[in-house]
Amino acid sequence: MAHQVYPNATPLAVATGATATQSFSAVADAGVAPNSGFSAMFVHFVVIGGGMVATVGLSVVTAAGTGATTTLVLDGGLQSVVTAGGAEIASVEYLSTGVANVFRIDFYPSGATNDLPGTTWNLTFTRAGAAGPPTQRYTWVVADSASESQQPWIHAPDAPVDVGTALMKDLLTGQSYDVSATVDNWGTKELTVSTLVMTTQGDYTLKTKTSPIAPGASGVFTFTFKSPPEAGAHPGAFTLAHDDPTPGHDAVVDFTASTGSIEVVLLLDASGSMSWRPNGTTATNPDQSRWYQLAQASGNFLHTLSHFASTQGQFAVVLFPKVTGSPLGVLVPRTKIPANPSSAIAAINGVTPSGGTPMGEGVDQAAGSPGVPNSYGLFSGAEVDVAHNHRWLVLMSDGYHNQGNAPSEQASYYVDEKKVRAITVAYGDEGEVDHGRLQRIAQAGQGAAAAPVFLDAGPNDLGTGLIGQFNVAIKEGLALGSIIDPEGELTNAKPQSVHPFEVTAHDRKVSVTVHWLRPDKRVEVELISPLGEVITVQAQPDGVRRVRSELYISYFLDEDGLLNAKDPAKPRHGTWRIVVRRGMSDDKVPFRYAYQVLTDSGLGFALTTTPGAHVTGDSIDVRGRLAIDGLPIDDAAVVVVLESPVDSILNWIARNHVPADLMKKAASEIRERREKDFTAMFVKLWALREMGLVFNDATVKQKVPMVYDPTDQVYRATIPDTKIQGTYAAYAIARGDDPAGNPYRRERRLEVGVSPVPDRASSPIDFDYSIVDGDMNVNIRFWPQDRFGNVILIDPSFDDRIVVKVWGGKVGQVQMHPDIDGSYVVRIQYPIKSPPHVDIEVLGVSLLHGFQLLVLKDLVFAEQVSKLRLGGEAAPGANRHTDGDAVLGDPTPKPRDVFVSLGAYGELAVAAPAMANPARAVTVFVQPEEVLQSYRVEVLPAAARSPTDLFSAVKAGVLKALRQKWIPLGTSPGVTRTFSLVRVAPNGVSAVRVVDTSGKTRGRDRLPSASPGVSLRGIGFR
Repeated sequence: MAHQVYPNATPLAVATGATATQSFSAVADAGVAPNSGFSAMFVHFVVIGGGMVATVGLSVVTAAGTGATTTLVLDGGLQSVVTAGGAEIASVEYLSTGVANVFRIDFYPSGATNDLPGTTWNLTFTRAGAAGPPTQRYTWVVADSASESQQPWIHAPDAPVDVGTALMKDLLTGQSYDVSATVDNWGTKELTVSTLVMTTQGDYTLKTKTSPIAPGASGVFTFTFKSPPEAGAHPGAFTLAHDDPTPGHDAVVDFTASTGSIEVVLLLDASGSMSWRPNGTTATNPDQSRWYQLAQASGNFLHTLSHFASTQGQFAVVLFPKVTGSPLGVLVPRTKIPANPSSAIAAINGVTPSGGTPMGEGVDQAAGSPGVPNSYGLFSGAEVDVAHNHRWLVLMSDGYHNQGNAPSEQASYYVDEKKVRAITVAYGDEGEVDHGRLQRIAQAGQGAAAAPVFLDAGPNDLGTGLIGQFNVAIKEGLALGSIIDPEGELTNAKPQSVHPFEVTAHDRKVSVTVHWLRPDKRVEVELISPLGEVITVQAQPDGVRRVRSELYISYFLDEDGLLNAKDPAKPRHGTWRIVVRRGMSDDKVPFRYAYQVLTDSGLGFALTTTPGAHVTGDSIDVRGRLAIDGLPIDDAAVVVVLESPVDSILNWIARNHVPADLMKKAASEIRERREKDFTAMFVKLWALREMGLVFNDATVKQKVPMVYDPTDQVYRATIPDTKIQGTYAAYAIARGDDPAGNPYRRERRLEVGVSPVPDRASSPIDFDYSIVDGDMNVNIRFWPQDRFGNVILIDPSFDDRIVVKVWGGKVGQVQMHPDIDGSYVVRIQYPIKSPPHVDIEVLGVSLLHGFQLLVLKDLVFAEQVSKLRLGGEAAPGANRHTDGDAVLGDPTPKPRDVFVSLGAYGELAVAAPAMANPARAVTVFVQPEEVLQSYRVEVLPAAARSPTDLFSAVKAGVLKALRQKWIPLGTSPGVTRTFSLVRVAPNGVSAVRVVDTSGKTRGRDRLPSASPGVSLRGIGFR
C-alpha cells in the first residue's frame, strides 16, 4: 500500500506568529465509495520536539483553483472541504491519536464518485501566539490506510560530530572520551534502531543507545572514542540499521576528531621588581617577595598539570631576563610532563630575580623568532605536532617591556605561524604592570575565533590572586571544569569552615586546592568523602594524593580514587566536604583563603563572549554552554553575577594631582631600589600612595538568570553598560540534575578587558607657539580620550602606539606630560615662514591629519582692549595676571609670564584691528595651564562695505543692528584654537569677546590659583 512523506527533505518550519503551507498529493483508496462512511485517505502529522500544536487548515486545489481553507477543530467531528467552485469534495475529521505529538486527519469522499485520487491538497499551520519555541517543525505521512500513514523517519546529525568541540576540550593522544550524538525521529511512528555498523576506519565504539525513539523525539547515542597514540585527525562513521522504509533519509553518524599531545611553556618575568613585595616596597624576607608568590603559584600549577596530564606531553620553563646563567634563559628544558614535578619546582624556587624586562626576548625564546621558518623555540617543530598538538604559552609579568625588541602582538605570529595559544597573567598595579600589552598578547594568542585569556592577579595581590589565576590558566589550557571557586575566612571565633561540593559519575579526575597569602603552619585542610572517609595527611586512600606547600594544600583524586577501585560497588560520587581549620592566633585580622575544585569531566560548562577586542560602549554578550558528553543541557538553573567597575585606575591616576617635588622624591626612591625597571605611571602611583591615596577598586554587581537560547544552545546574559575602561566580569553558576537524577554544580568566571578608543572630537589638542633662536617652536600637548572621557594612559617610552609625523620640520620625542594626567607633549621646530603639516595618531586613530601649523606673520594681532571684566578668584588678590593689555600683540616674543587671566566666568573683548580685507578667521592663543580652562568666543559682525544695490543696503542695515548683539562663534576646552568667521561674519568683525566657562579658581593642589579662569596670551586675525 502506497504512502508519501512530506516534506521529504526537511520538516516544515513555522516561526512564532507565522503561517506556513505545504502541498501534498492525494493517495486515496479508489475502491471506497463516496458517502459510504469509509475513509479513503489518511494523514498522520507530528509536532517535532512537542509543544502546543498550531492551528491547522486544509484546502483542496482543482482545475478551478484553490478552495477555501477549512480550519480544523481537533476532535470536533466531520468538517466539509470545498472546491474553488464551492462544491464539497470531502468531509474530514481531525483526531487525537493518543500518541504524544502525533495527530490524524481522515478524509471521506463526498462527491458522486471518489474523486480524491489525483487531487492536490494544502496543509496550513498557523502560530498566532508567542507560546512554544521560536520555530516549530512538522512532518506528515499520506496513505490510503491509517496504519500505512504511520511511518518512522530516521535523521542523523547533518554535520560530523566534532568530538573536541562537543566536549569543549582539546583531545589528548591515548585517552578515551565519551561523546553523544542525537538521532531524530521525524516520523509519525516509533523508530527502532537495531544495530550500528562502523563503515569507515576509526577508533569509535557504541556505548549506549536509545531505541525505540518516539515520534517527533530524539534518541541519545553515546560513543567511546579511543584516541590513538599518534597525533592527527581521526574521522569515523556509523551506519544505523533501522525500520524507516523511506529511501534517502540520513542514517549515518559521522565523527571527526583532532588529537595531540600537550606542549606547555611557562614564561616567567624574573626582573628585579620580582624581588620586591607585591605592593612594590622592599621585601625584608624572601617569603615576602613577588618571586616567592610566583614560585608557589608555579609549584601548584605544575602539580596540577602533572595530575591531569602526566605523560601526556611536554613542558619547559623560560625566564626573562636571562638570570639563570644559561645563555638561552631556559630554566627547565623541554621535558615530558612528570608524575612528580619537584625538580622543576626546586629550580624555580632557586631563582634570584634581577635586571630589566625584555619581554620580547622571552617570547622569542619560548615560541621562536617571528618570521623565521622552522623556529618554534621550546615548542616542537615536527609538522604533525605543529598541526595537532595543544600548545600553550603562559606568560606572567609584573612590569613593562623595557629592553630589546617588543613582543609580538599579532595573531599571525601566535596562531598562524607558531600555532601557539597565549595565556597571560598580570601581577601588580596598573602603571607598573603593562595590562594593556598583556591583554593584546592574550587576544593575539587566541586569534579571531575565541575570547582572550588574560588573567589579572590584582593590585598588590591583596588576596590570593596569583595562585588562583595560575589555577585558571590550567583550567583554560586543559579545558577543565570548575566545580567551585570561592573565598573564605577564619577567625579565632570561627577557626573552622566546611565547604561542600558535588562529584558526579561524569568526573574522571578532580583537584582540590586551598591557598592563602602568607606562610602559616597552623592551617590544615581535610577532605571528607561521600562515604564518610576523613582524608588527611595521615590517611589517604588509593587514588588520592596530597601536596602541601607554604601557601597551599592540594588534594588530587584520580579515576581509581573516585571509582573506589578496591570496592567499585561504593564509588565516591556525591557530596564531598572541604574542611579548613587554623589554630588560634594573636592576629586579630581574619585569615583569608581561597579554594578551587577542578575536574576533568564529561559534564562541561564553558563561559565565553564575542571574540575580539572589546571597547568602551560595547555590550558584552555572555554565553554559557553546558553539556554532558557533548549534548547540550537546556533545563539547568544558571545564574550569573555581572561585575562592572565603578572607576578606572587609569582615569584615577590621571585625574589625581601629585606636586612636582613629591613626584621627584618618589622617582628618586624607586630609582635607588629598582634600577631601570619602572615607569612614569608607577612613579606617580608610588607618590599617590605616599600621599595616602589608594584606588578604590569597587565594582557594581548584578545577579541575573541566564536565559537558554535553543537556537544556539547556550545560556545568555548581557553586560550592557561599559562606559568605564577596565575589567568586567561574569561569574556564572549552573545547577541541576543529570539524566540519572544526580545533582551537579558547575561554575565559570569570565573576565573581559574593555579598552578605550580615542575619539577625535573628545581629544583636545593645544599649540603653544614661541620663537627660539630664530625658528618657530611649537609645543603640542594633546589629551587623547574616548567619547566617555576615559583617558588613554600609555608610556611612549615603552609603547609605540602614539605616532607623530611632521612634513617640513623637526619633531622631538613624544613624552607623557610630567603630571601623568593623560596628556602628551611633543615639540616641533620649523622656519618661521614655512609651517609644516602634522599628523597625530593614537592607537591607530587619527587625531590630527595633514594639519598645517600657523604662519604667525600672516596674522594681525589685536591692539586694543575694549572691555575687561575680571571674574572670580579663590581669595582676594589671588589672581596675579590682571593686566588686560597683556593679551595685545604677537604672543611669541613675550616672556612666558605675560598673559591675562580672566578669572571664573570673566570676559575680555578686543577691537578688531584694521585689515585690508575682512578677517576670515580668529585665533585665540591660550597660556598653557596645569588644567584646561574652557572658554567661549563671541563676535560683533562688521557692516557690509559700500552697498551698491538695495539688497546689499538692506543687508548692511541688518548687520548694523546685529552689531549690538554678540554672536556665538564657538567654544574650546581650554586650548589655543582657530575659529572660522566665514559663516557667522562674512564681512569681518568689529570686536571679539572671550568668556571663561570653566569657573575654576583653584589649581590641582586645591590652593587658590594665581591664574584663575582661562588665561590669554594673544588674539590674532587673518
